[in-house]
Amino acid sequence: MAQAGKTTILLADDDPMLADIYQRKFTRLGFTMVVVADGSEVQAAIHEHSPNLVLLDRKLPPGDGLDILRSLRGQPETKDLAVILLTNLDPTTEERAEARALGAIDYLIKEHVDLNTLALKIKTLLGSPVKQSSTRN
Repeated sequence: MAQAGKTTILLADDDPMLADIYQRKFTRLGFTMVVVADGSEVQAAIHEHSPNLVLLDRKLPPGDGLDILRSLRGQPETKDLAVILLTNLDPTTEERAEARALGAIDYLIKEHVDLNTLALKIKTLLGSPVKQSSTRN
């Protein structure tokens, strides 16, 4: 379960190096992090940890991040869960539109993500406390 007073972020990404960077950075900024590397683990992690937000890889084996998002929206307990999609590829206009239609907050290209900016965006969206960091990413 999410810790009282702390924002819990579920990172669903199969890149262990990226997951480690995100986990270390967001933990230092005061978030509780949960990481899964397989799309089939997302639902169980949501049920167990009740995250406030999901950072969801667009290409997450064994399936697709949009399919996972679609599944989340189809369930009463996760239909309003905050989700930001992450991708290595520049999404098409149609992919962005589909993600928005499914309620994704944003669709970000991983190599363009500044973690401090993303943390502030999450803080603004969720009203959570974020420690200031003097280091980039």
